Amino acid sequence: MRKSLGLRLRQTIFSWSMLSCLVVGLIMLLWFSVTNWLQFNRHIGSISFSEMCGNFLECIYNSHARSGFGLFMPVFAVLPASTIFCDDYNSGYIKSILLRERKNGYLRETILCTTVAGGLAVMLPDLIASIVFMIWGEPNYPTQYGTVVDESVFAGIQYVWDGRLVAILWLLSAFLSGAAWANIGLCISAFIPNRYVALAAPFAIYYGAHLLLYRSGDLLVLSPVNMVQPIEIIPNIAYPYLYNVGLFFIAVLIYYGAARRRLCDV
Repeated sequence: MRKSLGLRLRQTIFSWSMLSCLVVGLIMLLWFSVTNWLQFNRHIGSISFSEMCGNFLECIYNSHARSGFGLFMPVFAVLPASTIFCDDYNSGYIKSILLRERKNGYLRETILCTTVAGGLAVMLPDLIASIVFMIWGEPNYPTQYGTVVDESVFAGIQYVWDGRLVAILWLLSAFLSGAAWANIGLCISAFIPNRYVALAAPFAIYYGAHLLLYRSGDLLVLSPVNMVQPIEIIPNIAYPYLYNVGLFFIAVLIYYGAARRRLCDV
């Protein structure tokens, strides 16, 4: 299993799908800051990118708020690996795999691969953008004007490591969100082994849930969109992590049962 898992991980992590997620996600997250800086230099006066950035935590927050990255998160999450099961099943390749591996081992392999690939597809663009803002932006020091984190549940820890702890926690939430929704795509593929359904359905569920909860008002705290970069609405620091871990285990357990039943026909 280890050899097979290592091969699958390399194939998904170093794939065109992963590269596409990285490039598109990074462009989305940096677009506002870079274009704003270029327009300022063109129409108002010369200013360095560092001066334009200011507080790096605010830059990270604005990059999410203005890019729509969180809204399209499931698209990035499912692209690298969520179709592993249905691709193997539809091609017939799964028969040769099950001659070498047990069903449980194969299913664990697909879950691990999907988890790592989905988490990285969402976290890596965020990580690189965060590093850019950390390098060119200013540390998160107390000011008379306050910070974007002041009214959030992270206010009490926002000055730990000059704000880097908050950035790390946001990256962890991004990874868990990607891992959870990638496995939701994998779960759907066990019921409907069609790669297009596996790729499109998670976004439809994600966006549909957000619209319904947004209209309800009081239930907006349950919206998955707020879990990618948790700063507003959430009741406590642990909430987005428990939320994503809960989604992950629900998706994995349902996938495991559905996939085992489907493999009975193989």
